[in-house]
Amino acid sequence: MNTEGAHGDAIAAQSELTDKDLHGLSADDWCPGGCYDAAVTIRAAENPDPNILRTILEHGDQQHPNGHAAFPGYLDQDYEYGPNAVNSPDLPGYTSALLQAIISQHPQNVTTLLNAGADPNGFSLPLLSQNAAGFLRLGPHFAERQDYRMEDLSVFNREYLLTYIPVPQLSSLTPGEVKQRFECPLPSNFWSEVNFRTLCPVENADSIPALVAAAEKPDLTILQSLLDAPGTDTSFWTLQPQPRDIPSPATPSSLAIASPLHAAIRGRNLPALSLLLSQGFNPNVLPLAAPTRCITPAMATIVCCDPWNADAYNTLRQHSLLDLGIRTPVYNVSLLHFAVARLDLQALKTIAADVPLSSAGRTALGHSLLHVACLPLDESWVQMHSEPIFKSCRETRNLSEMDIAAEGPGDYVQARRVWQERHQNFYDFNLHFRGPGKKSKRPSRFSARPTAEAVRDCHRRQVDVVRYLLENCKTIDVTATDVHGNTTLHYLASHRNVNEELLDLLWDGDDAEEAGRESKNQHGFTAAELFDSGHNVVEEDKGFWTVVGEWEEKKSQEKEIWEGKFRAGSEAVVQRALLGPERL
Repeated sequence: MNTEGAHGDAIAAQSELTDKDLHGLSADDWCPGGCYDAAVTIRAAENPDPNILRTILEHGDQQHPNGHAAFPGYLDQDYEYGPNAVNSPDLPGYTSALLQAIISQHPQNVTTLLNAGADPNGFSLPLLSQNAAGFLRLGPHFAERQDYRMEDLSVFNREYLLTYIPVPQLSSLTPGEVKQRFECPLPSNFWSEVNFRTLCPVENADSIPALVAAAEKPDLTILQSLLDAPGTDTSFWTLQPQPRDIPSPATPSSLAIASPLHAAIRGRNLPALSLLLSQGFNPNVLPLAAPTRCITPAMATIVCCDPWNADAYNTLRQHSLLDLGIRTPVYNVSLLHFAVARLDLQALKTIAADVPLSSAGRTALGHSLLHVACLPLDESWVQMHSEPIFKSCRETRNLSEMDIAAEGPGDYVQARRVWQERHQNFYDFNLHFRGPGKKSKRPSRFSARPTAEAVRDCHRRQVDVVRYLLENCKTIDVTATDVHGNTTLHYLASHRNVNEELLDLLWDGDDAEEAGRESKNQHGFTAAELFDSGHNVVEEDKGFWTVVGEWEEKKSQEKEIWEGKFRAGSEAVVQRALLGPERL
């Protein structure tokens, strides 16, 4: 028996709840098992019974004894009970009634909210600007709006922060940004910025406006209803050719961290992807609100999908306007670089049939395809117990939005735990390195190491990809250096578990052997010296790890500086409201 269908029939048969019924509802009635901290309408939007939401919207202007405002003094009755209800800023992430109905896949609730006047974008422009503010290049990537005083949120937005950032968001990589990578004691993703901001602490950061969330979910009726709704903004996503910058004034779609196409790809939702392309969405769209991490939909088939989303790639390649030669802004990374970073030989071969390997060239940080293939996956794959390697290895090929070891708020800890359970065959977590009777000085980030099975699989795939590159790309140069002065041999020698088969393969040649023994990086180490240091190292606490704490303290000081800027801005807003601009 289809119990889900029977439940749906029972709901449809229910009559409209009365005002008297409303006063008898509990939080469990609004949203069984849901979040009690959310506004009443958000809870109701998550409820599969559409009568609950309809009744709340009709009678919510009356104070409800069991559903008083969860955040007195901030949310008025309209925001607590109205169709545009949003979560309080002292909660992490972004949630609205419409977004919750979409995520819960309740099409009747979506229709109810739209008919009641809900903004089809799910959030106001100021809230979308707040979300985008956290992804600005050289901005406070660590900033979450719940970290700041509520009165400071009047200036916690993209437009205000841009006044303090001297570098144009889409300009070339600056010497200062390269220097920051050199000074940071921890490796960074080769394709993005230092202190890469993971998405896990910011719930729904890459799922707004609402159309983005709808594209990831399977119910196409919800997606179509939003596409048809008056006021849904798709302007930035449908422009041809790709816009060069965020328009002024900004639009909801231009402030998105991901487009609906990206969402459909990461959700492996081919029907939604095909629908959006048929509706005129640009197959090459770059979400420029996150300039240091924005990728094309074709890149998203690799970056956002593990394993590679071949079906989505094949759907995109049928589009007449698809341009596979686009590179990312700022870091100048190509689709081929991402394919190599995944160490997926089949993906690489398929893409190389469409884009010549020789076209990949170098990234803004000087990385060739061979460099990327030889990078450690993440810092847990780097031999951090060797001081020369600790200083030298500044890049990894990690494509994940999850930081496997970083600290974070409670919801992030839970998300990290789920991620770890999913990867329990890939990492050994919570390792402790310390001498007998000594308190560990190990930074919390060094809490995982790859399993033997993962190492074997990585070594095999590395050899396969590098052999393919050597056989099919005549421009490959083992001796080429990146901005850190590292050759591919430097990176291979930096692995916690060195792929000696691959190292021997690349070392076999007069030029390569000379480079391995003579070419020094910016810290003064050769690849041979790194290999010897890592090979002989003892995995225990190291005194040189203290620079990690010093770096994190520096980041805390930068946060205090940003807090001062927010405070000054909010006080100016208050003064302007009290005195008027002509008296300031």
